Amino acid sequence: MEKRKTLSEVALGNIPADIVITNGNLFNASTREFISGQSIWIKDGMIAYVGPDHDPQKNNETQVINADGMVLLPGLIEGHTHLNKSGIEEYIKHLIPSGVTTVIIETADFGLIAGKEGIEYFVKGIEGQPIRFYYTVPPLCGLTPDEEINAPTNEELLTLLKDPKCLGVGEIYWGNIFLEGKQGERVRELASLALSLGKQVEGHTAGATGRKLQAYTCFGASSDHEPITEDEVMERLRLGYLVMIREGSVRKELPGVKGIFNKKADFRRLSLATDGVDPQTFIEEGCLDASLKTLLRFGAPPELAYQMVTLNVAEHFRLDPLIGSLSP
Repeated sequence: MEKRKTLSEVALGNIPADIVITNGNLFNASTREFISGQSIWIKDGMIAYVGPDHDPQKNNETQVINADGMVLLPGLIEGHTHLNKSGIEEYIKHLIPSGVTTVIIETADFGLIAGKEGIEYFVKGIEGQPIRFYYTVPPLCGLTPDEEINAPTNEELLTLLKDPKCLGVGEIYWGNIFLEGKQGERVRELASLALSLGKQVEGHTAGATGRKLQAYTCFGASSDHEPITEDEVMERLRLGYLVMIREGSVRKELPGVKGIFNKKADFRRLSLATDGVDPQTFIEEGCLDASLKTLLRFGAPPELAYQMVTLNVAEHFRLDPLIGSLSP
Protein backbone atom coordinates (compact mmCIF):
# COMPACT_ATOMS: atom_id res chain seq x y z
CA MET A 1 0.00 0.00 0.00
CA GLU A 2 2.85 2.40 0.79
CA LYS A 3 4.31 1.91 -2.69
CA ARG A 4 0.96 2.69 -4.27
CA LYS A 5 0.58 5.77 -2.09
CA THR A 6 4.04 6.96 -3.17
CA LEU A 7 3.13 6.55 -6.84
CA SER A 8 -0.08 8.47 -6.24
CA GLU A 9 1.82 11.33 -4.62
CA VAL A 10 4.18 11.48 -7.60
CA ALA A 11 1.19 11.65 -9.97
CA LEU A 12 -0.23 14.51 -7.91
CA GLY A 13 3.08 16.35 -8.08
CA ASN A 14 3.78 16.14 -4.36
CA ILE A 15 6.84 13.84 -4.52
CA PRO A 16 9.76 14.04 -6.99
CA ALA A 17 9.88 11.43 -9.75
CA ASP A 18 13.04 9.40 -10.33
CA ILE A 19 12.77 9.66 -14.13
CA VAL A 20 10.81 12.14 -16.23
CA ILE A 21 10.43 11.58 -19.97
CA THR A 22 9.08 14.62 -21.80
CA ASN A 23 7.98 15.64 -25.31
CA GLY A 24 7.10 12.12 -26.45
CA ASN A 25 4.75 10.90 -29.15
CA LEU A 26 3.24 8.20 -26.96
CA PHE A 27 1.61 5.03 -28.29
CA ASN A 28 -1.37 4.13 -26.15
CA ALA A 29 -1.70 0.35 -26.47
CA SER A 30 -5.24 0.35 -25.07
CA THR A 31 -6.70 2.74 -27.63
CA ARG A 32 -4.13 2.43 -30.46
CA GLU A 33 -3.61 6.20 -30.41
CA PHE A 34 -0.39 8.10 -31.02
CA ILE A 35 -0.60 11.10 -28.69
CA SER A 36 1.90 13.94 -29.02
CA GLY A 37 3.31 16.10 -26.25
CA GLN A 38 3.22 13.35 -23.65
CA SER A 39 5.23 12.87 -20.48
CA ILE A 40 5.97 9.80 -18.35
CA TRP A 41 6.87 10.06 -14.67
CA ILE A 42 8.56 7.06 -13.08
CA LYS A 43 9.19 6.26 -9.43
CA ASP A 44 10.92 3.16 -8.04
CA GLY A 45 10.75 1.46 -11.42
CA MET A 46 6.99 1.98 -11.77
CA ILE A 47 5.00 4.40 -13.90
CA ALA A 48 3.12 6.98 -11.81
CA TYR A 49 1.81 9.32 -14.49
CA VAL A 50 1.35 9.35 -18.28
CA GLY A 51 -0.21 12.35 -19.93
CA PRO A 52 0.26 15.91 -21.18
CA ASP A 53 3.56 17.51 -20.34
CA HIS A 54 3.45 19.31 -17.01
CA ASP A 55 6.16 20.41 -14.64
CA PRO A 56 6.45 17.54 -12.15
CA GLN A 57 8.24 17.64 -8.86
CA LYS A 58 11.98 17.14 -9.42
CA ASN A 59 15.08 17.16 -7.28
CA ASN A 60 18.81 16.92 -7.97
CA GLU A 61 18.53 13.16 -8.49
CA THR A 62 15.67 13.27 -11.02
CA GLN A 63 16.76 12.15 -14.48
CA VAL A 64 15.04 14.14 -17.22
CA ILE A 65 14.92 12.69 -20.75
CA ASN A 66 13.70 14.77 -23.68
CA ALA A 67 12.16 12.33 -26.17
CA ASP A 68 12.33 15.06 -28.83
CA GLY A 69 9.07 13.96 -30.46
CA MET A 70 10.10 10.34 -30.88
CA VAL A 71 7.56 7.54 -30.42
CA LEU A 72 7.38 6.03 -26.94
CA LEU A 73 6.46 2.32 -27.01
CA PRO A 74 5.93 -0.22 -24.25
CA GLY A 75 8.66 -2.85 -24.06
CA LEU A 76 8.12 -5.57 -26.65
CA ILE A 77 6.88 -8.93 -25.34
CA GLU A 78 8.09 -12.20 -26.90
CA GLY A 79 5.13 -14.50 -26.27
CA HIS A 80 6.51 -17.80 -27.54
CA THR A 81 10.11 -18.75 -28.14
CA HIS A 82 12.78 -21.36 -27.55
CA LEU A 83 16.38 -20.68 -26.56
CA ASN A 84 17.85 -22.11 -29.73
CA LYS A 85 21.55 -23.01 -29.62
CA SER A 86 22.64 -20.11 -27.43
CA GLY A 87 23.38 -19.57 -23.76
CA ILE A 88 21.15 -17.38 -21.66
CA GLU A 89 23.84 -14.71 -21.18
CA GLU A 90 24.48 -14.32 -24.92
CA TYR A 91 20.76 -14.33 -25.62
CA ILE A 92 20.13 -11.50 -23.17
CA LYS A 93 23.13 -9.48 -24.32
CA HIS A 94 21.78 -9.32 -27.86
CA LEU A 95 18.14 -9.04 -26.82
CA ILE A 96 18.40 -5.91 -24.67
CA PRO A 97 19.20 -3.48 -27.54
CA SER A 98 16.24 -4.85 -29.54
CA GLY A 99 13.57 -3.35 -27.29
CA VAL A 100 12.30 -6.71 -26.01
CA THR A 101 11.85 -6.44 -22.25
CA THR A 102 9.75 -9.54 -21.52
CA VAL A 103 10.13 -13.13 -22.77
CA ILE A 104 7.84 -16.11 -22.26
CA ILE A 105 10.04 -19.07 -23.02
CA GLU A 106 9.38 -22.76 -23.61
CA THR A 107 11.50 -25.23 -21.64
CA ALA A 108 11.00 -28.41 -23.66
CA ASP A 109 14.58 -28.31 -24.96
CA PHE A 110 15.93 -28.69 -21.42
CA GLY A 111 13.35 -31.22 -20.27
CA LEU A 112 13.96 -33.50 -23.24
CA ILE A 113 17.63 -33.79 -22.31
CA ALA A 114 17.59 -33.82 -18.53
CA GLY A 115 13.98 -34.04 -17.37
CA LYS A 116 12.97 -32.09 -14.26
CA GLU A 117 16.58 -31.27 -13.37
CA GLY A 118 17.12 -29.70 -16.77
CA ILE A 119 14.03 -27.52 -16.41
CA GLU A 120 15.03 -26.43 -12.90
CA TYR A 121 18.57 -25.65 -14.07
CA PHE A 122 17.20 -23.32 -16.73
CA VAL A 123 14.71 -21.69 -14.36
CA LYS A 124 17.54 -20.92 -11.96
CA GLY A 125 19.47 -19.32 -14.82
CA ILE A 126 16.77 -16.77 -15.63
CA GLU A 127 16.60 -15.43 -12.07
CA GLY A 128 17.89 -11.92 -11.48
CA GLN A 129 18.42 -11.10 -15.15
CA PRO A 130 18.15 -7.55 -16.52
CA ILE A 131 15.04 -8.40 -18.54
CA ARG A 132 11.78 -10.02 -17.40
CA PHE A 133 11.53 -13.78 -17.97
CA TYR A 134 8.54 -16.08 -17.63
CA TYR A 135 8.35 -19.71 -18.67
CA THR A 136 6.05 -22.64 -19.30
CA VAL A 137 6.53 -26.22 -18.15
CA PRO A 138 6.86 -28.69 -21.02
CA PRO A 139 4.39 -31.52 -21.62
CA LEU A 140 7.19 -33.35 -23.50
CA CYS A 141 4.73 -35.08 -25.80
CA GLY A 142 5.93 -37.78 -28.18
CA LEU A 143 4.44 -40.13 -30.73
CA THR A 144 5.56 -43.12 -28.70
CA PRO A 145 6.15 -43.70 -24.97
CA ASP A 146 9.89 -44.09 -25.68
CA GLU A 147 10.03 -40.41 -26.64
CA GLU A 148 8.69 -39.40 -23.24
CA ILE A 149 11.18 -41.23 -21.01
CA ASN A 150 12.49 -37.95 -19.50
CA ALA A 151 9.06 -36.40 -18.97
CA PRO A 152 8.59 -35.49 -15.30
CA THR A 153 5.46 -36.72 -13.60
CA ASN A 154 2.68 -34.22 -13.09
CA GLU A 155 3.39 -34.31 -9.37
CA GLU A 156 7.00 -33.32 -10.06
CA LEU A 157 5.83 -30.42 -12.25
CA LEU A 158 3.43 -29.13 -9.61
CA THR A 159 6.13 -27.17 -7.75
CA LEU A 160 7.14 -25.44 -10.96
CA LEU A 161 3.54 -24.72 -11.92
CA LYS A 162 3.07 -22.92 -8.61
CA ASP A 163 6.04 -20.63 -9.35
CA PRO A 164 4.76 -17.09 -10.17
CA LYS A 165 7.25 -17.01 -13.05
CA CYS A 166 5.59 -20.09 -14.56
CA LEU A 167 2.62 -19.06 -16.69
CA GLY A 168 1.33 -22.52 -17.51
CA VAL A 169 1.92 -25.59 -19.65
CA GLY A 170 3.83 -25.22 -22.90
CA GLU A 171 2.61 -26.27 -26.31
CA ILE A 172 0.67 -29.56 -26.19
CA TYR A 173 0.45 -31.24 -29.60
CA TRP A 174 -3.25 -31.61 -30.34
CA GLY A 175 -2.98 -35.27 -31.29
CA ASN A 176 -1.47 -36.22 -27.94
CA ILE A 177 -4.53 -34.99 -26.09
CA PHE A 178 -6.54 -37.79 -27.70
CA LEU A 179 -4.07 -40.65 -27.25
CA GLU A 180 -5.35 -43.69 -25.40
CA GLY A 181 -3.65 -45.03 -22.30
CA LYS A 182 -1.13 -43.34 -20.05
CA GLN A 183 0.30 -41.04 -22.75
CA GLY A 184 -2.92 -39.16 -23.32
CA GLU A 185 -4.00 -39.37 -19.71
CA ARG A 186 -0.78 -37.71 -18.51
CA VAL A 187 -1.10 -34.62 -20.71
CA ARG A 188 -4.85 -34.27 -20.12
CA GLU A 189 -4.25 -34.31 -16.38
CA LEU A 190 -1.38 -31.83 -16.75
CA ALA A 191 -3.61 -29.42 -18.66
CA SER A 192 -6.33 -29.72 -16.02
CA LEU A 193 -3.79 -29.18 -13.24
CA ALA A 194 -2.57 -25.95 -14.86
CA LEU A 195 -6.10 -24.66 -15.33
CA SER A 196 -6.99 -25.43 -11.71
CA LEU A 197 -4.06 -23.21 -10.66
CA GLY A 198 -5.23 -20.37 -12.88
CA LYS A 199 -2.44 -20.94 -15.40
CA GLN A 200 -2.59 -21.13 -19.20
CA VAL A 201 -2.42 -24.12 -21.54
CA GLU A 202 -0.51 -23.23 -24.70
CA GLY A 203 -1.65 -24.89 -27.89
CA HIS A 204 -0.06 -26.60 -30.89
CA THR A 205 -2.80 -27.24 -33.44
CA ALA A 206 -0.98 -27.84 -36.74
CA GLY A 207 -3.35 -29.84 -38.94
CA ALA A 208 -6.40 -29.58 -36.69
CA THR A 209 -9.58 -28.02 -38.07
CA GLY A 210 -13.30 -28.11 -37.49
CA ARG A 211 -14.59 -30.48 -34.84
CA LYS A 212 -11.10 -31.83 -34.03
CA LEU A 213 -9.84 -28.33 -33.28
CA GLN A 214 -12.84 -27.56 -31.09
CA ALA A 215 -12.60 -30.89 -29.27
CA TYR A 216 -8.94 -30.09 -28.54
CA THR A 217 -9.93 -26.62 -27.37
CA CYS A 218 -12.30 -28.19 -24.82
CA PHE A 219 -9.19 -29.31 -22.88
CA GLY A 220 -8.24 -25.67 -22.25
CA ALA A 221 -5.77 -24.62 -24.95
CA SER A 222 -6.06 -20.87 -25.49
CA SER A 223 -3.17 -19.91 -27.78
CA ASP A 224 -1.63 -21.22 -30.97
CA HIS A 225 1.45 -20.34 -33.00
CA GLU A 226 0.85 -22.85 -35.83
CA PRO A 227 -1.64 -21.20 -38.27
CA ILE A 228 -0.13 -20.87 -41.73
CA THR A 229 -3.12 -19.56 -43.74
CA GLU A 230 -5.61 -16.74 -43.36
CA ASP A 231 -8.44 -19.23 -42.86
CA GLU A 232 -6.55 -20.97 -40.05
CA VAL A 233 -5.88 -17.65 -38.33
CA MET A 234 -9.54 -16.64 -38.52
CA GLU A 235 -10.82 -20.03 -37.35
CA ARG A 236 -8.71 -19.78 -34.20
CA LEU A 237 -9.51 -16.13 -33.57
CA ARG A 238 -13.21 -16.99 -33.70
CA LEU A 239 -12.61 -19.61 -31.01
CA GLY A 240 -11.00 -17.03 -28.74
CA TYR A 241 -7.41 -18.16 -29.20
CA LEU A 242 -4.49 -15.80 -28.93
CA VAL A 243 -3.09 -16.42 -32.40
CA MET A 244 0.67 -15.94 -32.51
CA ILE A 245 1.75 -15.37 -36.10
CA ARG A 246 5.14 -17.06 -36.32
CA GLU A 247 8.01 -15.18 -37.93
CA GLY A 248 11.39 -16.59 -36.91
CA SER A 249 13.96 -19.17 -37.85
CA VAL A 250 11.62 -22.17 -37.59
CA ARG A 251 9.10 -20.81 -40.09
CA LYS A 252 8.07 -17.48 -41.56
CA GLU A 253 4.29 -17.31 -41.77
CA LEU A 254 3.69 -13.65 -42.54
CA PRO A 255 3.77 -14.08 -46.34
CA GLY A 256 1.00 -16.67 -46.10
CA VAL A 257 -1.28 -14.76 -43.73
CA LYS A 258 -0.65 -11.12 -44.63
CA GLY A 259 -4.12 -10.80 -46.20
CA ILE A 260 -5.57 -11.03 -42.71
CA PHE A 261 -4.86 -7.34 -42.21
CA ASN A 262 -7.34 -6.45 -44.97
CA LYS A 263 -10.22 -8.03 -43.04
CA LYS A 264 -12.65 -6.12 -40.85
CA ALA A 265 -12.10 -7.97 -37.60
CA ASP A 266 -11.13 -7.32 -34.01
CA PHE A 267 -7.48 -8.29 -33.67
CA ARG A 268 -7.06 -7.95 -29.90
CA ARG A 269 -6.33 -11.70 -29.85
CA LEU A 270 -3.64 -11.49 -32.52
CA SER A 271 0.07 -11.36 -31.77
CA LEU A 272 3.49 -11.98 -33.26
CA ALA A 273 6.14 -14.44 -32.02
CA THR A 274 9.40 -15.89 -33.28
CA ASP A 275 9.21 -19.48 -31.93
CA GLY A 276 13.01 -19.19 -31.75
CA VAL A 277 15.74 -17.51 -33.75
CA ASP A 278 19.08 -19.12 -34.57
CA PRO A 279 22.23 -17.27 -33.47
CA GLN A 280 23.30 -16.13 -36.95
CA THR A 281 19.89 -14.65 -37.75
CA PHE A 282 19.74 -13.09 -34.29
CA ILE A 283 23.03 -11.25 -34.78
CA GLU A 284 22.53 -10.32 -38.45
CA GLU A 285 18.81 -9.43 -38.47
CA GLY A 286 17.48 -9.31 -34.93
CA CYS A 287 14.80 -11.18 -33.04
CA LEU A 288 11.21 -10.05 -32.37
CA ASP A 289 12.21 -6.55 -33.46
CA ALA A 290 13.09 -7.94 -36.91
CA SER A 291 9.75 -9.78 -37.04
CA LEU A 292 7.99 -6.53 -36.16
CA LYS A 293 9.74 -4.69 -39.00
CA THR A 294 8.66 -7.43 -41.41
CA LEU A 295 5.09 -7.15 -40.14
CA LEU A 296 5.11 -3.42 -40.86
CA ARG A 297 6.55 -4.01 -44.35
CA PHE A 298 3.68 -6.37 -45.10
CA GLY A 299 1.24 -3.55 -44.50
CA ALA A 300 0.00 -4.08 -40.96
CA PRO A 301 -1.11 -0.73 -39.52
CA PRO A 302 1.55 0.46 -37.05
CA GLU A 303 -1.00 0.88 -34.26
CA LEU A 304 -2.07 -2.76 -34.65
CA ALA A 305 1.48 -4.06 -35.08
CA TYR A 306 2.65 -2.42 -31.85
CA GLN A 307 -0.40 -3.67 -29.97
CA MET A 308 0.30 -7.21 -31.21
CA VAL A 309 3.71 -7.29 -29.52
CA THR A 310 2.71 -5.52 -26.31
CA LEU A 311 -0.75 -5.43 -24.73
CA ASN A 312 -2.28 -8.34 -26.65
CA VAL A 313 0.36 -10.73 -25.32
CA ALA A 314 0.23 -9.30 -21.81
CA GLU A 315 -3.54 -9.71 -21.63
CA HIS A 316 -3.40 -13.35 -22.71
CA PHE A 317 -0.92 -14.23 -19.99
CA ARG A 318 -2.77 -12.02 -17.45
CA LEU A 319 0.26 -9.78 -17.05
CA ASP A 320 -1.45 -6.58 -18.22
CA PRO A 321 -1.73 -5.03 -14.74
CA LEU A 322 2.06 -4.72 -14.82
CA ILE A 323 3.26 -4.70 -18.43
CA GLY A 324 2.07 -4.23 -22.01
CA SER A 325 1.14 -0.56 -21.91
CA LEU A 326 2.55 2.77 -20.89
CA SER A 327 0.17 3.54 -18.04
CA PRO A 328 0.28 3.76 -14.24
